[in-house]
Amino acid sequence: MLCCWKRPSHNTRYPEVVTITGTEFTGASKVTFGAVAATTFTVNSATQITATVPTGAKTGKIGVTTNEVTASSKTNFTVN
Repeated sequence: MLCCWKRPSHNTRYPEVVTITGTEFTGASKVTFGAVAATTFTVNSATQITATVPTGAKTGKIGVTTNEVTASSKTNFTVN
């Protein structure tokens, strides 16, 4: 289950690293921002992932795929 995300507290330019929280992230194989796959992400724990927002990301849901099941955020991640 994907819960929420946190942007850095300072004004960041790309590449932007986002912290994603939720549950059951162990073994995550894919992270997407508006259906665009992140090329770099790290599963920090079963409840946290850090991911770099990919070039070409679109405003939309953040998705995390684990064991061939994709969980999506309830709200949109906005790309400026």
